[in-house]
Amino acid sequence: MEVKKQFINMINNSLKPSGIHDQALLSAFLRVERDYFVENGLKDHALVYENSTPLSKDRFFSNTKVYAKLLQEAKITGDEKVLVLPLSCGYYGAIIAHIAGEVWGIELPQNEHLFNLPLKTATYPRERLHSVLIAELENGYPTKAPYDVIFIDGAVEEFPLHLLDQLTHKGRIIYVDHSDVNYFYGKIMYKNKMTSSMITETQIPVSDLFRKKNVFEL
Repeated sequence: MEVKKQFINMINNSLKPSGIHDQALLSAFLRVERDYFVENGLKDHALVYENSTPLSKDRFFSNTKVYAKLLQEAKITGDEKVLVLPLSCGYYGAIIAHIAGEVWGIELPQNEHLFNLPLKTATYPRERLHSVLIAELENGYPTKAPYDVIFIDGAVEEFPLHLLDQLTHKGRIIYVDHSDVNYFYGKIMYKNKMTSSMITETQIPVSDLFRKKNVFEL
């Protein structure tokens, strides 16, 4: 019961004061047991919802307030299809499954252990969330394209323009822009109009998938 109280505190003390008012989204954050998505030794860290908790070398339980703001701004509806990239521990996939009609999460085979057990035990519409293991994530998942929304978990140093080809005409990409080393910008890149942007209050770990390549890597 104490853990459930922590979720209520997250809603009342962090998300709502930050301007999160979408009831379906708030309900999703309340219902999905975030402590299920980390190993026992990290459960206390998972309840600190304004931090990013490391899960493995290249995967993190990212800051909840930042992504809640972006999800609200993206206005995902129940008839839309979403790609979660990478799936990581599955937490944001489970959150999005509450508000979208169909969710595809892709992850590397060596990271299956991060989401396998949590997604078997957490509370979310299981028929909506599909996990797929593939060898390369940078190119998205064209097999199930087009998507209405692509959700990138982790800050992006080089924006993957090629993913725009996997969007519907009115599709959008949710991500945190870190192309400027001094700032982290929460952004929504729309396929058919300008990007919306906000400065985040905290750092987000950079995704290993979209790091800026230096001259020696080209």
